[in-house]
Amino acid sequence: MKIKIVTRNTIKKDPEVKLYPCIIVIEGSHNHISCSASALRERRVLLDPKQEFFTYFEEGLTTAQASRRHNKKQDFNFCDMANNSTNPSIKSVAYIRDCWLEEHHGTVGGDAMLSAIRKYAAANQDSKIEMQVHGNQYAVVLLTSFMSRIHKEFKESKEVVFIDTTSHVDQLNTAVTPLLCVGPAGAVPLAVIFTSSQEESSYRAGFGLLQRMLGIGEFYGQGYPDCFITDNSEAERKALKSTWPQSSQFLCIFHILQQIWRWLCDSSHSVKKEHRPKLMSVAKELVYAHSDSEFLQLWSKFCHTSEALLYENYRNVQKQLDSSLEDTNIVSETRFFV
Repeated sequence: MKIKIVTRNTIKKDPEVKLYPCIIVIEGSHNHISCSASALRERRVLLDPKQEFFTYFEEGLTTAQASRRHNKKQDFNFCDMANNSTNPSIKSVAYIRDCWLEEHHGTVGGDAMLSAIRKYAAANQDSKIEMQVHGNQYAVVLLTSFMSRIHKEFKESKEVVFIDTTSHVDQLNTAVTPLLCVGPAGAVPLAVIFTSSQEESSYRAGFGLLQRMLGIGEFYGQGYPDCFITDNSEAERKALKSTWPQSSQFLCIFHILQQIWRWLCDSSHSVKKEHRPKLMSVAKELVYAHSDSEFLQLWSKFCHTSEALLYENYRNVQKQLDSSLEDTNIVSETRFFV
């Protein structure tokens, strides 16, 4: 930076400067090395690499996968590897993905999210999408053409339907509930329900939407499945009962054993680590019992062991959980830890 006082000579060269007491000249120059790795990492991502990452995300790649694909595709040298303008960092790639999501799928929550759902429904005419919004609560049901064919052509769709909710899948804590039945190639989807929470009202809204969308053709024309296999969610089970009261309900063995293991690992129950495998083995034998008599025999045998005498609260869980069941068929099938 240079500061010059205005003199007669400077006024002769430029008469306008006489209005100012001095002239300040600033020359831009770096006071550090601009080609170092740390400096290159601060550069803004160029438009072309940004568009390439948009293509990666359209292919279904995650942030980490897109970053690895870009590195392999460009074959950078050591200098280019550090250049954020052409080889963005993970943080920059995550930001690019947020921009892509906002552009193609809307923002999280609000009218933008709902408009993105309507946009998807308009672009995919073969799929049916219905949603119900009430304040901050919402329910969205996705029924693709493949799912509709399963309802019409698979007789298994009227027999046993498996339901398992996954919660907290995004920033809105959306709960995703797929309905599945058995097929020649394994599990096949019957519908997918998205709800704002795992409350009974949200489940009822989602199940009600699905029932209206399917009409008389649901579950191989029967209108309801013979039984649902669910986890131990009281809200979900009550909503199913109110929507399809003719269907029986059974608990999934996986969720029963998962609940037992969580109970055993809870420090408040004071179960020693070396005793947990033994108690878990007992639970497995009980839930896989082939008859009531076998169940009672195994339970009686366990009640006389040292572990049963040591952990009385473990035995009491059976009574506590049995009392929460309303269907006697479920009680006879899974009397222990449901």
